[in-house]
Amino acid sequence: MSQPAVLPELASRFDRPVTLMGELFAARGAGYFLGIVLSGLVLKLNIPITKEQYLMLSILVLGISCLQTTCSSFRSMAVEVFITGVATGGFDTNCNIILPELWGPRVQPW
Repeated sequence: MSQPAVLPELASRFDRPVTLMGELFAARGAGYFLGIVLSGLVLKLNIPITKEQYLMLSILVLGISCLQTTCSSFRSMAVEVFITGVATGGFDTNCNIILPELWGPRVQPW
């Protein structure tokens, strides 16, 4: 089984075994799933979210992603990856809702 080049680098950076680094990817996936569920609940409550708030969410995701390069512990990296997953999942789901508002009648179903 081949390993991505980032796994040995992360393992040496946090002084952990390479097999433990896969948990970072699982944390992002779990966060993404939670973001989808939470955004679905927000949409079900009919809380109005503006295009500006979507822009702020994308800036937040970018900022958290930039913070990941400064992590010095494995635990803080796992938390930041999980938060990025939550924000990305919510952003992705809500962008599918806002596209018809942005494009209007030019939105195609395919």
